[in-house]
Amino acid sequence: MRFDRYVVAYDIANTKRRNRIYKLLKSWGERVNYSVFECEIRKGKLKVLRKEIRKLIKRSEDVVIYYPLCLNCLAGVVSDGMAISRNLNRILVTV
Repeated sequence: MRFDRYVVAYDIANTKRRNRIYKLLKSWGERVNYSVFECEIRKGKLKVLRKEIRKLIKRSEDVVIYYPLCLNCLAGVVSDGMAISRNLNRILVTV
């Protein structure tokens, strides 16, 4: 089974909608910052996630951005501060 990785970042104006987006994304990926998730999504399922998110947001006030992230790019991610554990194709890596 093939997976694609995405960084999903959001800016949601309303607390109720923001909490719903958080809960949804928590089931799809790993929170790496306050409003940023890394999601490993089965090939072709990004459309499903986007459809679910569009049901929850108010398009005139909110924004959700999906950044594709290749494995080579993910392996090169660096961070300062608290370490984040990442699962690269089922291999745990801490950066």
